[in-house]
Amino acid sequence: MPKRPSITTLLSLEPPPLSPDILAAIFSSACASGLTAEQAIGVMAEVADIMDPHLAYEIQDTHRRLSLSTNRDKTYARLIETRESDLIVRLLTMLRTAEKSGEEIIVRSRKLFEAMSQERENRVAQRVETYPLIMVVVVVLFFLPALVILLAAPVYISVLEILRSF
Repeated sequence: MPKRPSITTLLSLEPPPLSPDILAAIFSSACASGLTAEQAIGVMAEVADIMDPHLAYEIQDTHRRLSLSTNRDKTYARLIETRESDLIVRLLTMLRTAEKSGEEIIVRSRKLFEAMSQERENRVAQRVETYPLIMVVVVVLFFLPALVILLAAPVYISVLEILRSF
């Protein structure tokens, strides 16, 4: 019977990292439901708090700074310079551009989500392209020698028996 991990081991496991395109989808959906950009960032922070505390802190800090801002343009510029997460930088750039141009945030957030989803699909497709090469290496290194031994061993034994009979 296999040994099962203890409950403390299971509880100490970290959840998988939160995918940025999921947060982009949450932001886009929150904007589409009628929330303001600041409220949508708050919703994003609540979701990120469950999965990724570091990213959640960055989102909450961004949300706090935006809500207390008196000069939005300078705040956006400073936040874009100091943020670590690519998602937050892209989101702030999108919000800054949308506020300047007067374009609806819903449209821009949907475009951001679609762009991030496309990038994710491209990364997955790139990984999938390498799998056949990896499988060829595995087959050549492990299965081919075993197959050669299985096929050649009876022939080798037969040849040895023939040679011993002389």
